Amino acid sequence: TTSSIISSESFCLLILFLRAIATAFFAASCPTMYLLSSETICFGVRSVFSRKGYNKVWLYPKDEIVIPGRVKKLDIWVWGGNYYYNLEAHVRDHRGILHKLPLGSLHFIGWKNLSVSIPSSVPQEIRYIPMEKPLTFVRFEIWTEPTERVDDFIVYFDHLKVLTDVYMERFDGDMLADRSRDIWSSNSETEAASSD
Repeated sequence: TTSSIISSESFCLLILFLRAIATAFFAASCPTMYLLSSETICFGVRSVFSRKGYNKVWLYPKDEIVIPGRVKKLDIWVWGGNYYYNLEAHVRDHRGILHKLPLGSLHFIGWKNLSVSIPSSVPQEIRYIPMEKPLTFVRFEIWTEPTERVDDFIVYFDHLKVLTDVYMERFDGDMLADRSRDIWSSNSETEAASSD
């Protein structure tokens, strides 16, 4: 098995996708000669491997991206070249466990919308306050079928969408839920410093 890693310096995949968190990526590293216009950006990957097998390409941002709320579905447009390759999205839960979510095969020609629903087995909350424990987006992984050619491969990505439920149930004293950690942690640090 061989793998390629597209590092954060060359990764501009989610610039258009999640405009609210686009600052997490190196937008300036996208070569301007490949931009179709100032408003149109898609991300292309070209990969070559030396032998057949379960080869991988990882596409990841500079830092993991926190996805607010309870994530229901990930959705992305992909341009495929009819290769027997597969695409996965990797997310991390609050316990640090990595979950691989299969978006599907890249065995099609042209643009196609690929999506995956987040299974209920991926924890996104706990019963204690604060209950919400958001997922973080780690990377996309493209992996090859062992019999598929690997001498030249191109794929394009555009318009990632995340369906998320950001509703929080209100209760008496809910404003203390987030602040209480700040209040108590700062007091314990102050007490520890004064006892020295």
